[in-house]
Amino acid sequence: AKGGGCVNIECMSPPHCILYILYVFHLMQKKKILVVDNKEIIRITVSDIFWLHGLEDRFELQTTDSIARAQNIIENPATRPDIVLTGLVMPHEKDGGIETTPEAGFNLLSFIKKNPELRHIKVAIFSGFDKPEFRKRAYELGADVYILKEENLVEEFIKTIESFAA
Repeated sequence: AKGGGCVNIECMSPPHCILYILYVFHLMQKKKILVVDNKEIIRITVSDIFWLHGLEDRFELQTTDSIARAQNIIENPATRPDIVLTGLVMPHEKDGGIETTPEAGFNLLSFIKKNPELRHIKVAIFSGFDKPEFRKRAYELGADVYILKEENLVEEFIKTIESFAA
């Protein structure tokens, strides 16, 4: 029913009633968002943003501090997010050691966008680096948005989440 009006499901045939109920249930499901950043303050800030802006009613928020954990969450259909907000420069495994480079975020982005089962996931990269080559590479790999960690980070997160959920 458009405009918030009532629908009398008693007047519907059983198949139409079931389809309507499934449709309403689909509308009620929360979109899943995964925030990936090795800095605890970023994860806490995003969680607080959700709480302060009442977004927890519409979205299910998960956070993790590592690329490996993020990949496990994304691979599992039960926990797979609809939206990923990921930092760019984070620690990741390389040649048997741990290295902190932009490759962490780029690798996660590639992991998502190169997999046919995952490429529908919206990905926002956020970084303190405004280097044109980072921005260019992120978009080439399939990022939906590149957000700078600046004064307006909170507003950019909210705007991005709202646009992805539309």
